[in-house]
This record gives sequence, C-alpha cells and structure tokens, in this order.
Amino acid sequence: MTFGDPEFPLLKRDIAYYVRAIQEPSPTINSESIRCKYDAEGKCEEVNICYGDYRTSKEDDCLSMSEERAWSSPIFVDFEEN
Repeated sequence: MTFGDPEFPLLKRDIAYYVRAIQEPSPTINSESIRCKYDAEGKCEEVNICYGDYRTSKEDDCLSMSEERAWSSPIFVDFEEN
C-alpha cells in the first residue's frame, strides 16, 4: 500500500498518520443492541433488545449488519529541511 500527501512538504512540520481499515458489512452478533423500529420521521417507536438471556427467544440470533473497523498505530514522520 502506498499513499501520498502533497501538503506535507508545504506545511514544513512533523506529522502523524494512521491507517484505518473498514470491513465490508457482515452479519454481527448484537451490533444493533436495541434494534429500533423507526417511524417515517426517523423516531424510534419500538425496541427489540437482544438481552442474550431468557428474555430473548432462543431462535433469535441477534444478527445485524455491521462494518467492523480497525486502526493502526500512529506513523510518525519528521520533517527535515534540506
């Protein structure tokens, strides 16, 4: 992987970068813990909480789509004037 930052030489200062990875959406257990049902205006009218105990049906797998995310450690780059 490569990237460029055309502003780096113009800013003339040290900088820190990081890499962020976003996974394609996939079914994830309890990613929408309250599972709202919304009305036409976007207001939550009803919740279907996934408790993970006797209050949630054994047939309910509590799956919802989610984009898992990860961040790298910072990448520090020192500016050195020639």
